[in-house]
Amino acid sequence: YSGGITWANNLRIAVDSEGKVYIPEWGDATSGIYIADPDHLDGNFSQFFVGTRNSAGLITNGGQSVGGSTPGVWIQGSGADTRLYAFLEDVVAPSGKGNNVGIYNIGQPDGSLLTTWDKAPDTLLDVGTWMINGNGNIIADAGGRGTWVMQYRSKGQNSAAVPSLLFVDNSGSVAYNSGNLASLNGSLMSGFAISNDGGTMVINDGDGVLQFFDITWNGSTPTLTLRLGRQPRVQRQECRHLLHPHRQQPKHHACQIKPPCH
Repeated sequence: YSGGITWANNLRIAVDSEGKVYIPEWGDATSGIYIADPDHLDGNFSQFFVGTRNSAGLITNGGQSVGGSTPGVWIQGSGADTRLYAFLEDVVAPSGKGNNVGIYNIGQPDGSLLTTWDKAPDTLLDVGTWMINGNGNIIADAGGRGTWVMQYRSKGQNSAAVPSLLFVDNSGSVAYNSGNLASLNGSLMSGFAISNDGGTMVINDGDGVLQFFDITWNGSTPTLTLRLGRQPRVQRQECRHLLHPHRQQPKHHACQIKPPCH
């Protein structure tokens, strides 16, 4: 099902408490967030942002920047407390940068959820100074302390100036910057997840290896401590000679150089 959209880069989707699917689109020509009803996937998906799209993907209405090219979306809460979070490439914050996070309070007093939005976000987290890559991912803190924001960083590129991960508290201040986390060497595909209790984070690092961190809090300031870092597997072609049926099995010490193949 394509929903009548010619997709370019639809990446990190979200689902609300009613089961509707929110599909972000990063491509300029089709930028926005599209909503799919699982009961009617054969129809057209509806656009959340209302307005006029320019050539860069920015969608404006009545002089306000509503949304635009979006690589990631997150839904937090249910009913009247539902909020939609979107990584917004094109919406410029007071810092003069794009690549910020918009928060849209889509929950209504009667518990219904808005499916369109025609004005600026209720809140704009000004993180574009650090989120240079633009391929962003978002997870709102289940404890209500703020928002985690991650971007794609290749191996060795998690720095304080352009970090893999930020935590922004509810005042809009950056309370955590992973550039000082020596045990994290990057964040391929901006991949991360947090346990339901908010105590564990898993990050796909610069080697494509899952790193497990404990999260502890001092008010709205988190600390990440490495709990478990899985070693990368050896590439299959590196071990093929070890598995050839007509060759002698390797000595035990030969396998100590690299982890064994699986």
